[in-house]
Amino acid sequence: NGLIYGIHLDDSQYPHELYACNDADTAKCDLLQWSPVSADLLWSDVDGIWMADFEDISVSQVYSNTIQVADPDGGEEEIDVTFNSFRWSPNGRFVLMDIVPSNYGVRWQGILDTGSGRIIQVPETYDFSNQDACATWTENGSLLVGHSGGVLDPPLPYLDLWNIVPTSQEILLLEE
Repeated sequence: NGLIYGIHLDDSQYPHELYACNDADTAKCDLLQWSPVSADLLWSDVDGIWMADFEDISVSQVYSNTIQVADPDGGEEEIDVTFNSFRWSPNGRFVLMDIVPSNYGVRWQGILDTGSGRIIQVPETYDFSNQDACATWTENGSLLVGHSGGVLDPPLPYLDLWNIVPTSQEILLLEE
């Protein structure tokens, strides 16, 4: 029914309702993802990305369902998106995910910094029809991105290794 409950086992015998997913798309609440290092739970619905902190039984919206993208004229446009395929970084601060605009026939991968609430695009991960790029976390928290090389003739697959630097404006720095 789209409800998320939490309970402190040491001081309560009854569940406490934390959040009711937006009824327009309750299936998104099936994408619950526990942080690997804390009591945080992440999910999305049509209103954006949410995080529950089970230490103090609270819920906060981490990011809305709109994102700024560059338009062809050099400005920015705000578009509606959905977020899915959440994958926590090993340190539990960053979340790799798919970003899917509502009416544009494209998707890309992004990283959410749960510390700052900022989302950045993983470079060269735009996908118009088939999977041209795939990203995953390495054991040490770097981001490995595999590319199909689809625009080259013949296609030559290649890998990029990105370091995550939260103090940098870009957050992602290509390892050389």
